[in-house]
Amino acid sequence: LANTDNGTCIPFINGCTDTTMWNYDVNANTDNGSCLPYIFGCTDSLSFNFNPLANTDNNGCIPVLSGCTDSLSINYNPLANTNDNSCVPFIFGCTDSTATNYNLLANTNDGSCIETIYGCTSPIAFNYNPLANVDDNSCTPVVNGCIDPTQFNYDPLANTDDGSCIEFIYGCTDVTAFNYNPLANTDNGSCSIVVNGCTDSTQFNYDPTANTDNGSCVPFIYGCTDNIALNFDPLANTLDNSCCYIGGCTDVTAVNYNPNACYDDNSCITPILGCTDVSAFNYNPLANIDNGGCIPVILGCMESLAFNFEPLANTPNACIAVAYGCMSSIALNYTSGTTGNPKG
Repeated sequence: LANTDNGTCIPFINGCTDTTMWNYDVNANTDNGSCLPYIFGCTDSLSFNFNPLANTDNNGCIPVLSGCTDSLSINYNPLANTNDNSCVPFIFGCTDSTATNYNLLANTNDGSCIETIYGCTSPIAFNYNPLANVDDNSCTPVVNGCIDPTQFNYDPLANTDDGSCIEFIYGCTDVTAFNYNPLANTDNGSCSIVVNGCTDSTQFNYDPTANTDNGSCVPFIYGCTDNIALNFDPLANTLDNSCCYIGGCTDVTAVNYNPNACYDDNSCITPILGCTDVSAFNYNPLANIDNGGCIPVILGCMESLAFNFEPLANTPNACIAVAYGCMSSIALNYTSGTTGNPKG
């Protein structure tokens, strides 16, 4: 037992005296139970895989790569190892900014884009475009009228034909003119003044310069217009070479027909056939042409009951009445003057 310090005293140095431990202390001579085993890992606190428990760097540090680590996000970055809260969820819609249904919030095109067609979308407008889906403020109100520029009443302001077009009808539009055309709507410079007169070329007083008939037409009246002629016709206005200067009967069937006469003077005597012999029985004082049928006068009693009846007689003569009695002068009862015997 030492009782005198010889200067060899060694102080206690506590620590890990296990050489296999991470915190082995070569100076420690007294193990104080603080030994820690080696824990390998990334010890760089700025690295993605920094291991705060690691005490021994294994050279496997991975640098931090920030990004969206959510595979269900549109901006998922499979290379990122550190979520930076930048993940954006999928928002489906039309992502074509030129489409009519472009969705500014959409980040994923779902095929629903509708092509933008600009035009007038008002169905009551003149230029309504049923295919348009975006109104371009071009709508024009309907203006009815005639839209055909070749028509008389063409309306340059109209855009919708209402069936009112009227074709050009050229003619004289002056109501005071001779050739005024009430149907004309466009004057063609053809108007002419009214010239009254007879416009019928078949009439006696036809006026070729007249264009308006005034009812004065006189028909042609043919006849002799020579006032010294026997057949002068004061009503005639057109000489027909009929003037006659020799009067007489012009009827060839008349008794006194005159072949030299050219004007009938109403002297014609109608032929009357009959017996013209004044001594004949059948003399006809009206006859002017003897028909050769004269019958001589035969005097006699024409009374068939008379005593002296003459059946051939044609002119009555004295008749003797029949007186009955005895006609024998030697008879006792002879009666003078009797004309017949009652007994025969």
